Amino acid sequence: MPSKTAPLDFKLLQGDERVSPQWVDYFNQSPVTELLSTTILEGQTEAKILLHDTDKYSKFIVVFSDVTRSASAALNMQTSFDLGKNFDSASGDYRWTRTYLRGSDAAEQNDNSSSTGTYIPLSGTDAITALSGNLEILSQNSNNTKTVFKAETLCPQTYPEQVFVTGQRDATNQTNAVRIYPASGALESGYIILLGVKNRD
Repeated sequence: MPSKTAPLDFKLLQGDERVSPQWVDYFNQSPVTELLSTTILEGQTEAKILLHDTDKYSKFIVVFSDVTRSASAALNMQTSFDLGKNFDSASGDYRWTRTYLRGSDAAEQNDNSSSTGTYIPLSGTDAITALSGNLEILSQNSNNTKTVFKAETLCPQTYPEQVFVTGQRDATNQTNAVRIYPASGALESGYIILLGVKNRD
């Protein structure tokens, strides 16, 4: 099933228990942050998020609101430079490091991919409960620089499990779409919201 992605209708989100009220209040009041689109998750295997008007924004923020998965698997990301026609998936396309904390045993774990990454993980590998958090896309390669990412996600039930990820896409052409997908299974429910932080005039 394709992603249902459309310009964000603010009225659809107000009062919806799956969307945290502080996100709605904060971004409604912010003069520099624009709500660009929302993707409603209803069992699709991936969500493609297009980053239009990349010259207008200094960075993009992808917000995950109570995203549930059908299988116990990590949530991953890949990038595209042709508006989602193809996604970077070759060995060495990404470099990243991940730290995650599990409340059940207060264990801190770390892993990384220094030269062979085919994707960037955005969560831990075990939790299947609802996931919330955000992904920041920090550089848009306007001067042939690499696209840099950072993400924080939280699965509040069971463990809980909190994950911090930093990474980069090694190609120097401009990123204009991202693909969010579970390593296995489907995206059962929730929202993925795209925000744009405008450049200074």
